[in-house]
Amino acid sequence: MPTAFLFAGQGSQSVGMGKDLASSCPDCAALFERADEVLRFPLRRAMWEGSADDLRHTAVLQPALLALEVAQARHLRAMGLGPGWLAGHSVGQYSALVVAESLPFEEALHLVRERGLLMQEAVPDGVGAMAAVLGLDRAEIRRLCRIAAGVVGIASHNAPGNTVISGERAAVAEASALCKEAGASIVELPVSAPCCSRRASASWSSAAPPISCSAAPAATCWTSSGASTPPPVSCRSRKPRRASRRRIEAQPKRPRCEKRSAALGAATDLRRFRAARCGPCC
Repeated sequence: MPTAFLFAGQGSQSVGMGKDLASSCPDCAALFERADEVLRFPLRRAMWEGSADDLRHTAVLQPALLALEVAQARHLRAMGLGPGWLAGHSVGQYSALVVAESLPFEEALHLVRERGLLMQEAVPDGVGAMAAVLGLDRAEIRRLCRIAAGVVGIASHNAPGNTVISGERAAVAEASALCKEAGASIVELPVSAPCCSRRASASWSSAAPPISCSAAPAATCWTSSGASTPPPVSCRSRKPRRASRRRIEAQPKRPRCEKRSAALGAATDLRRFRAARCGPCC
């Protein structure tokens, strides 16, 4: 039976993640070290020595998850367990692309770092929130979100009985309370932005005139000492970044394949963020 690797998105993190893996696997340790070099800030310290509050900031968390998930996949492959299928939930799609060898690890780090910076610029920390609603019908969750004052709605359907809501912090709290009264269990997600919500979409849309994104394909890949939040890395204007983007965008000129089409999706994702401040969730 084929094996599938499914890479998680934000909200699945914990302080210390990947530390044991780096201690036991030299190749994984080298990969984490490479992430520090590429991003030019101590990602390992944020992952292993910082606080949970430091780690939840989306500009830190997204590259942290990417590094962890790629390291895990490489370790499993070294043990003889390779995937027949790869998929990623939200930011996990970039991990899937890297493991599928559709996108270089270094370029993916820059993509998710900038993705996180733009998300946080669109909605400042503390304005929004996300919560998982467990054990309640989606239609009922949707109805209760409409009752709550403010902007809140369903962000994702993780599984039957597992739905995520997102929006303004007060509205999410009110909707969560209503869902709890209806018999649901609530788990607040440790994230710094209300991903996949109308609140985030409105902020992204107001940042720049809307553009047409109809040609952008999905990037999900189906193939064989108390660290503070690091200062923003100026990776938007460096010439190597622009050259990297051109290399990705030039791929469709070569013979098409599923992997290259998926990589094009990641490049289009970045262009969409830069021009319209409207991007994918989580």
